[in-house]
Amino acid sequence: MHRWLLLAVSLSWLAGLSHAQDKKLERLVVANGVISENRVPLWIAKELGLFEKYGLDVQIVFISGAGLSVAAIVGGDVHLAVAAGTPAVAAAARGAPIVLLATLGPTEYQLVAEPAITSIGQLKGRTVGVANFGAGDYFVLRRLLPKLGLIPVGVTLSYEKLRLMQAGKIAATLSTVESVARYEREGHKLSRLADTLKEGIDVSGTDIFTSRQFLKSNPARLKNFLRAFGEGIAIGMKDREIVYRVVGKYMKVQERKLLEVMVRYRYLLGPNPQKPYPLTQALDLDLKDMSAGSAPEFKGKSAADYIDSGLLRELEKEGFFALP
Repeated sequence: MHRWLLLAVSLSWLAGLSHAQDKKLERLVVANGVISENRVPLWIAKELGLFEKYGLDVQIVFISGAGLSVAAIVGGDVHLAVAAGTPAVAAAARGAPIVLLATLGPTEYQLVAEPAITSIGQLKGRTVGVANFGAGDYFVLRRLLPKLGLIPVGVTLSYEKLRLMQAGKIAATLSTVESVARYEREGHKLSRLADTLKEGIDVSGTDIFTSRQFLKSNPARLKNFLRAFGEGIAIGMKDREIVYRVVGKYMKVQERKLLEVMVRYRYLLGPNPQKPYPLTQALDLDLKDMSAGSAPEFKGKSAADYIDSGLLRELEKEGFFALP
C-alpha cells in the first residue's frame, strides 16, 4: 500500500512539474558566492526541479565575494545573489540600489590556528587569513578581533584557508564550524581559539539580495524563487538523504561519515530558518561596528532601510510556510 501511495505522490509531483514546463519559464540569473554546505536549500531546489515547478529557468553562476555580486547586480549581469549580507547592506548604505529579501540563517565562525598556537597572545604579529577585504568573514573579524587585539589580512575562500594554514602560510584563520569539523574529520589538527557564538557576536552569514529596480519590476518572479527556496528548506529538514545527496554532489564528497559531519551543524541541527526573514539585528550590529571604525558615514543608519520582507510576508499570509 505504501508503494502505491509513493507512486501516486511521485506521479502527482511529476504531473505538476510537466504542467509547469508547458508554460514559458521565466529566466533568473542567480549569483552564488561559495560552494558550501549552507547552500543546501539552493541545491535541493535545483536538483528536484523546484524552480521549474514555480515557472523559473534559474541559472546559477559562481561569483566569489559578495562585493562582486553586488557589482554584478548593479550592472545588470545577474538578477539575484546568494552571498554574505553584510557587504550588501554596506553597499546599500553607501547608495547602491540593493535590497535584501531573505536569509539562509545565522553562521557560527571559529577562529582556529595551527596546533602549535594554543593562545590568543601567540597570534600577535602573525598572519590571520580572511576570504578577502569586503567578504563576509572580513566583517566578522572586524567585530571579533578588537576583542583579541589582532589584525586580519586577505587570502582566499573558506576551506582553502585551512589548507593555507596547514601549509604554514598563515598562522590562523576564521572558518565556519562546519569547515572546522570537516577539516578535523580528515585527520588534521588545529587549535580552536575563539567562537563568535561564545563571544556573543551575531552573524548573518548568507543572505539573498537583488536590486530595488528588479524587485519593483519582477515581484512575481522573485516570489517564485522564494517559494522554491522555501520548499527546499522544508524538504531538507524532513529528508536527510536528500541533504547528503546534494552536498555530496556539489562538494564532491562520497564518504558518508564525512557528509554527516559536514551538514550536521549547518542543516540538520536547524540553523536554516523555515521562515527565512533577514536577520536585521545582526546586520544592524555590523553597521554599528563599521561606523565606529573605517565607515563613520554608517552612523545612525539601520539595516531595516535596506531590507524588504514584503514577499516573505505575502507567502506567510498565504500559508506557504505552514505547508506539510
